[in-house]
Amino acid sequence: NLEAAGLMCSTLPVIGGAARHAQQRQILADALGRSIAIPGDSETMTATGVLRMVADVAGITLDHATPATVINPRPERAARHGRRYAAYLAASSFARDLSQHLN
Repeated sequence: NLEAAGLMCSTLPVIGGAARHAQQRQILADALGRSIAIPGDSETMTATGVLRMVADVAGITLDHATPATVINPRPERAARHGRRYAAYLAASSFARDLSQHLN
């Protein structure tokens, strides 16, 4: 839970495998209940990040990043994922409590 970790509720950038497929991106936005942003250069983002760290020293001028695509959560799906997460937390708590009584 991002809010429980003290992270502000904002658009979350996503790169790599989670950014590849449209349905996977939408499910991620729905499950998190927040907008996600897929940077236009997400396939090369890691390499670009390294390049940005050394660009000044190497005398390289970088172009600006390609704009991100933003995927917004669907409220009805986000609510369903929230209920499922609450059920998961309750079941986990129950299982931990039960295991203490079995030992």
